Amino acid sequence: MNKDVAVPCAIVVTALAIVVLLGTGSARPVQAVGYSYDGVTWEHALPTPLLDKKIRWVPGDRRDVAFHVFNDTDDDGRIQVQVRTDNREFGESLTVSIDGTQYSSGCGAVLVGAHEKRRIGATVDMAVNAGNATQNALSVVELMVRWDNEDDVECAMASGEREGAYS
Repeated sequence: MNKDVAVPCAIVVTALAIVVLLGTGSARPVQAVGYSYDGVTWEHALPTPLLDKKIRWVPGDRRDVAFHVFNDTDDDGRIQVQVRTDNREFGESLTVSIDGTQYSSGCGAVLVGAHEKRRIGATVDMAVNAGNATQNALSVVELMVRWDNEDDVECAMASGEREGAYS
C-alpha cells in the first residue's frame, strides 16, 4: 500500500471507531421518575386525572385515589400531592391525606427513596361544616402531583409547573 492510500484509510478507520464508540453511549439506562396506576406499567405521567372533574362535591364528601411512583434515580426525592380548585370556598374546605397523614393546607409530601417503588394512597376530604357557598357553586377540583428533589421546597406550584402532574 502506498503512502497516498494508507493515510486516508487510517483516518477513515479512526473516524469510524470514534463514531461507533460515541454512538454506543452509556450502558446505564436513563434515570427518571415513573408513575403508574398498577405498579407494573410506568410512564412519565399518569394518562388520566385522579379525580373526576364532573362530580359535585358536598360537605362531608371524601374521594380516595391511589397510584404508584418509581424513583429510578440515585437520589431520594419527595412526591407532592396538592388539591387545587378554582373556587376559594372549596379550597378552604378541602384537605388532603397521603397514606393516612392529613395535611390541612391541601398539600402534602412523602419521601420516596432512591430506586424505590411506592404506592401512594391519597384522600381528599371536604369539611362537614363547609359553608353554603360550596353547596351552591360549581368548581373544578384537581389533585396535582409533583416530583421534588429538594428538601426545602414547600408545596407550591406555579402555573405551568406540571411535571408528572395530572389534572
